[in-house]
Parts: sequence; C-alpha cells; structure tokens
Amino acid sequence: MVEPDNSDGSQSARGRFVVIVGPDGSGKSTLADSLVEWALRSNPVRRFHHGLGVLPRRAAAGIATTDPHAQSPYPRWLSRLKIIYLFVDYVIGRRRCRDFMARGGWVILERGWWDLVVDPTRYRIDPRVGLASRLGRLLPEQDAIIILDGSPEVIVGRKAELPIEEVRRQVEFWRNIAEDRTQAMLIDATRPAAEVLTDVTIRLGVRFDPARATFWTDQRWAEVPLMSRGSWLVPSSPRRSSRSALNLFHPVTVSGRLGRMGLRGTIAVGGLAILPRRRLPNIREDVIRLIPAGGSLSIRSGAHPGRSVAMIMDSAGQAIAVAKMADEASSRAVLVREARTIQRVSTLLRPPLSAPRILAVADGLIVFEPIPWRVRRKPWELPLDLAVGIAGIQNASSSSSAEPGFGHGDFAPWNVLRTDDGWVVIDWEDSVEMAPPFDDVIHYVVQGHALLGRPSAQELLDAIRGHGQLGRTLTAYALAIGRSPDELPDAFKSYLERSSRTMVRDRPDRIKGLAARQELLAKLEQRK
Repeated sequence: MVEPDNSDGSQSARGRFVVIVGPDGSGKSTLADSLVEWALRSNPVRRFHHGLGVLPRRAAAGIATTDPHAQSPYPRWLSRLKIIYLFVDYVIGRRRCRDFMARGGWVILERGWWDLVVDPTRYRIDPRVGLASRLGRLLPEQDAIIILDGSPEVIVGRKAELPIEEVRRQVEFWRNIAEDRTQAMLIDATRPAAEVLTDVTIRLGVRFDPARATFWTDQRWAEVPLMSRGSWLVPSSPRRSSRSALNLFHPVTVSGRLGRMGLRGTIAVGGLAILPRRRLPNIREDVIRLIPAGGSLSIRSGAHPGRSVAMIMDSAGQAIAVAKMADEASSRAVLVREARTIQRVSTLLRPPLSAPRILAVADGLIVFEPIPWRVRRKPWELPLDLAVGIAGIQNASSSSSAEPGFGHGDFAPWNVLRTDDGWVVIDWEDSVEMAPPFDDVIHYVVQGHALLGRPSAQELLDAIRGHGQLGRTLTAYALAIGRSPDELPDAFKSYLERSSRTMVRDRPDRIKGLAARQELLAKLEQRK
C-alpha cells in the first residue's frame, strides 16, 4: 500500500468513503479499477465488494455469477437474520475504517448496503422483508454514492444477466435514491469509461488530468514473450500502434528477426488477442503527460533491474518519443551520465554518424526523438563508413594520435542503428574518457563473434593482420586515428586480456562472451 503524499495539496488530508452502485453491466468494477489504479494511486486505498469483510462469510459469497437471481429467497425469518448479520458486519467495518480514513485512506466499496434494498433477490432475501431499508437509515452516511445510470437497453447489452424489465426497475429505483440523498452522484455510465472516470474524479474533487483518462481506462496491452530477460508490453489495439511498437525491438540475431516478422504477422491477423493481456504498470507522470490524446505507449524492461524503455505514439500510431527510465538510484545516475555524454558527442560525431537527439532530461529519465531505423541483414559486419566515423571521436577528443581518446565503451552491433541517412550510435552509458585507440572497433567485432557467431575466429585473426574485407576496414580505422595498422595484433590481445579480467559473469551473454575471449586468446598463442 502506498502512503499518502499530500505535500502539494493535491488530495485532502482526510480520506473518503465512496460507494459505487448500479445495475449489473453499468461498469462498477471498471470504474473501481480505474479509481484505485490511477486516480487515487497517491493515496492508500482499501477496496471491498458489498460487505466490509469483518464477520465470516460463506466461501461463495461475493463470487461473480452469470445468473444472480437463480436461487430462491430464504424464508422471511431467515432473511431477517441475514440482514441483521450483514448490518452488524457493516457497522463494525465502518468503525474500523474511521482511523484509516483519518490518515488519508480512501475506502472504495462496490454495491454497498443499499444494494440489499434495491436488489434483495441477489442476496436471497425475501423482497417482502423491509428491514434492510429501515436499518440502512441508521448507518452513517457515505461521503459519496456514485450511482451508475444509463439506458436499460444499453446496460443489458453489456451484461445480459437480468431481464430487461428487472434492469428498468433497478435503474428507476437508483434514480429515486439519488433524488433523496445529497451525497449521491448520478453518473451516465453509457459513455466511454474514460469520460465516466473523468466525471467522477471531478465530482470527488480528485486532482486528475482528464486528458489521460482515455489512455488509462480504455487500452489494454499484450505481453510479448522475450527470449532474453525482461518483459515487453505492446498495445493490443489499434493495430497501427501495435505495428509501430515493433520499432522498440531492434533484432540483431536471425531468431530475433524471425520473431519480429512473426509478431508483425500476428498483429496483422489480430493475433495479439490470444497473448496474455496486462494492464500497464505504474508509469512516471512526466512520461504519461507526453502521450497525446488518443495516443498509446509500448514498454520494455531489460536486463538491468529497475530500467525500462517506452515508446510513445500519437493517435495515428506514429512514434513521437522514446523514453529511457530508471527507478533505482544507481541506474538514475547512469542515465544522468549518459545524457551528458550524448550532449558532448553530438558535437564530435560527423556524418554519416550521429547520436540520438535528446528532447528532455529529468531525474531517472531521458526522452529521445524516435529513430526510423532499418533492419540489418548482417549486423555483425563493420562497414567502412561506420568504422571511420567512430574514429572521429578519438580524433576530436585527444590532442594527438599518441594519446587515448574518448570511447563509446559498448560499441556493438545492437547499439548501432542503420537509417536512410547513415548511422545512429545509441546507449552511451558505458562511455570511457580515456579509451585505448582500437578498443571501440575491436569490441564491435569481438561482441559480434561471441554473441552472433560472426565473424568467425579465423576471420578475426586474419583481419588484425590486414586480410579480408574486415582487415581493410580495421586498417582504415587505424589510419583514420593516426596509428599504424601494425599495432592491431597487440591491441587485439590487450583488449581480450583486459576485458576478460573485468567482465562480470552475472548473465548468460557475459559468460558466453568471456568464453569466446579466452578461446581467441588461446588461438593467438597457437599462432605464435
């Protein structure tokens, strides 16, 4: 349970007791879900269904049914006993809620006491027994009774559990109750859920952004399975947003590309409906505010604890921003460092290379302009223009070719995006101020070898001696930074030794990377 935060005066110091009522199909549970999950999430909340859960009840009590009037009522004497029992439970429960509300807690109760009066048959109470109505007048008043109203035909169309005549009777009954009680709010529940939530929060005096209501209440997300650690939530609809969300996944393996193609096909035929459906987890308010009306969001959590990346889309399904988020203090510090690094290298990189464009920075948050990247068929290849372009950082950040310069720190196939205009180098969180001159390009090809299976060990060993296409690329890099290509074998060995000593074996990919480095070192020794 989240403790209240009233420092900005956005909520009252005392909580409130709110009852949500209406016929079956009017949307009581949907409204309660939205209130608890979004509008009141800065307050402690206790939620109940009908009773306040003090006295023991039968195991089946409160369980949803598709035919609430199927069982015949109890005799009058037993109906009276049940009413008294529920009354005692209600009185004790209300007393227990007083301290909780005094501390800022909100109580959300679906149905409540007066549902016994309006629909006694649901509770197997003889309708001829009027005790519930008389005892109800003795109960303390609620702070608010939200009565969900609407056309009986529309309500029955949503949930056809009761005959239309019974729904008409209940709708009329609740309207009469609304006229008799000043704390009652008659809400048109036939509108979209977002409008209902906005209306209710305004009447309750809850500070809430109505522009976000549609996003919070109307959308659902499909959980897409990932082969790596973490999770990925993709909006189930509209399909244009689902398709756009695919750009949050940058595949560099054959299986990853096939998986992306399969997911695109699944979206095309509406197959996201068969995947597990999830509500969006709590997201930072400053990220939520970036979503325009009718827009959507896709979110991925990765291997780093407390870290996630979100893609924000407009109503047409077009990506308008990518937000990198961190919850933990150590991760937030990494993002601050990355933002500063990107602002620095943006002035050092020259076309065809560039860094992501930052739109906003906050504590634990970087918002980027989306990058329209293209899938690479051979991401392990190191193109000549990419290698020479990354050399520009070394040149611009060191006073001479004899000194170390600035390095990316994790220059790898998955951190380079191909665009129509060139290359965008992303993920600068591991940047190195004084990097050995060959480390970036050697890291790129070794990571490709270790985790993508290409280039082969033989190709690498030949390349550091200038052979093959990769050898020509590494030679061009050496010349671009003012170093001799003859230094490549020693730089290659030095990199393998240093990275092997410092590599943390906390993930399968790192264990695999360490094994590949040790194997390459062994092959170097055999070549002597």
